[in-house]
Amino acid sequence: MIVRSLICSALALCACGEAVAAGKNAERVEVELKNAGDSVVAIYYAVGGPMPDDRDMKTLPMLDGRFSLDVPQTDSVYEVLFYPSKAAEPIGRKRQRGGWVPNIKVCRFYLFPGERIRVTGELNDSMLVWRSNAPLYEQKRLVEQGEFAEFRFKEYKADREAEIIFATSASEDTIRAAFDRSRRWRNAQRAWEQAWLEKNPNQELAGLYLLQSPSDELDSLYNMLGENVRDGRLKPLLDSRMASYNEYRDNARARERMNAGKELPAPDFTLSDVQGNPLKLSSLYNRGKYTVLDFWGMWCGWCVKGIPQMKEYYAKYKDRVEFVGIDCNEPEQTWRKGLEKHRMPWIGVWAGNDRSVQTQYGIQAFPTKIVIDPAGVIVKRFEGESEEFYQYLDSLFGTAE
Repeated sequence: MIVRSLICSALALCACGEAVAAGKNAERVEVELKNAGDSVVAIYYAVGGPMPDDRDMKTLPMLDGRFSLDVPQTDSVYEVLFYPSKAAEPIGRKRQRGGWVPNIKVCRFYLFPGERIRVTGELNDSMLVWRSNAPLYEQKRLVEQGEFAEFRFKEYKADREAEIIFATSASEDTIRAAFDRSRRWRNAQRAWEQAWLEKNPNQELAGLYLLQSPSDELDSLYNMLGENVRDGRLKPLLDSRMASYNEYRDNARARERMNAGKELPAPDFTLSDVQGNPLKLSSLYNRGKYTVLDFWGMWCGWCVKGIPQMKEYYAKYKDRVEFVGIDCNEPEQTWRKGLEKHRMPWIGVWAGNDRSVQTQYGIQAFPTKIVIDPAGVIVKRFEGESEEFYQYLDSLFGTAE
């Protein structure tokens, strides 16, 4: 589930190597994969830098499992991610992109300044087994054999079952239970990585594990790392990760305040609407109508799944409540295509990668809906797509004739 979302987000945000190839030093990544077919989806981007627009993204040709990736030779650390196009699995009509790529069929690594990497591997029914001549990733491959590899495979099986269930008419409880099974195996992997970090804090691989750790105690893990790791070549990545963690912590505190049961003034913000005009939230107050903020994105399956019922309730109560869809974590072009496809009749604004509004409102789940009274006070909060939100609107306004 996580990597399916990661791939969808990355494809929407990043450009393929062929489209953005630059610099005199090309072909910094060379790949040879058995059973991988004749095409590959490859992405790279400078960590911490601007992301290319999705309109530049192309599929990179791969002939008989061989291809090379032109990555500019700069002082930046690049994140490189690729997968054979045949690794995408059908998931049914309910998914927007028609397929997903499981984590164990993706090759993902950091490319450091001056570094060139050769990747070899084999794609089979269960996973993409790969190795590189970069010492850091060869160590990673070796230490993750055994128990960790078993956790990854079990997550893949559970995730695939969950995706198949999602594409059916199963109940929401059944769908959630299926994804919970996948999440348990993913959490087992994260626990394994944290335990390895704690035992090996002076090894560079420990820093790599911290970069992908979702731990709520990242401060303690970071302080546990050896100085050689914190100040080594991972330093720019670790500093960025800790900045994101501090943002997450502020987000969590805001969420805790809002869930404490006290009515709080809604934090004001200004975002651009579909015409490019600035919309200030407070401009909607004192008009006798409630406001519902819907934090969503096209990449979010549950968000898209809930659009039809949102439309039904907007038509039902639009004279008493204004909906404001806040699109998050995807390019503007993707948002506009989503609006055109689903024809949502309420106000839409785009936040993109600016997480300041998400942080103000403590958004940690998508969709999240915030109900604000006519005076600008938050009166209710709903995380996830559920009937409770619609039942609350019925109780608030009474069933419309």
